[in-house]
Amino acid sequence: MAERFKVIDCKSIEEIHRGFKSLLRYILKLKYLNKTLFYNLISIHGIAKNKAESICIHVGIDPKTLLKDISSKKIDIIYQILNYYNNLNSQDAIHKNLMRFNKTNIERLMKINSIRGRRHKAKLPVSRGSRTRTNANSCKSSFKY
Repeated sequence: MAERFKVIDCKSIEEIHRGFKSLLRYILKLKYLNKTLFYNLISIHGIAKNKAESICIHVGIDPKTLLKDISSKKIDIIYQILNYYNNLNSQDAIHKNLMRFNKTNIERLMKINSIRGRRHKAKLPVSRGSRTRTNANSCKSSFKY
């Protein structure tokens, strides 16, 4: 797992721990205390049902437990797992890194002028075989090849 950030010039270890938790909670949106752990994990960009269930199993917590009922040690383990996923630079990444990964892939497609890239430029549906004559009116624009 990933190591914690080392913070310098703080008065006590508790402040470092609290600052680290609040930073991760802000970045990774693990903030709904009255909702289940499963709901909190799914609300993070890049974590779907399967990855959320695997995180819950890895930590040893039932996904239906409320976030406020989980002990602080278990929450630390969850934050370490999320921090590990947040530091990846691949399709397994979450949140900002996953958004950057997807954006660079789209920019690459547009740069090499592939059909998918041209459809991204034209703001047309990119998925193969999608109907554009009557559907997809919200994403269509008047662009000619």
